[in-house]
Amino acid sequence: MKLAVRNAEGKQVRQITVDDAVFGITPNLAVLHQAFVAQRANQRRGTASTKSRGEVQGSTRKLRNQKYTGRARQGGARSPVRVGGGAWERRFEVDPFKKYRLARGLDDIAMTLEYEPDVAAFEATRPVFLPTTAR
Repeated sequence: MKLAVRNAEGKQVRQITVDDAVFGITPNLAVLHQAFVAQRANQRRGTASTKSRGEVQGSTRKLRNQKYTGRARQGGARSPVRVGGGAWERRFEVDPFKKYRLARGLDDIAMTLEYEPDVAAFEATRPVFLPTTAR
């Protein structure tokens, strides 16, 4: 597969040949969706706040005896499983499956070329990012 290399003005400078094993695959939309959801979830700040079971107001007394009632074991009235109880700790990070990480990168490239045929490589005339020590 050949891609056009363009300069900053958008004029074609040359063509490069890219590997069909990387750029010629059909994208796996399920993997791309999983990567998108994981990336969005990992960008969350996670600053939502609720009271834990230690911060909720209420008694810590055991609701009923542990044994000989014929009913299920119960702890305090402010346990997270009860209405009015404290909240469990929440995590918002999502870790995509390891076996999909390589496929995700290849799919991103292939999907870009499949759905945007006008994509071309650009020739860099200067570094895009300069560290503050180089200025």
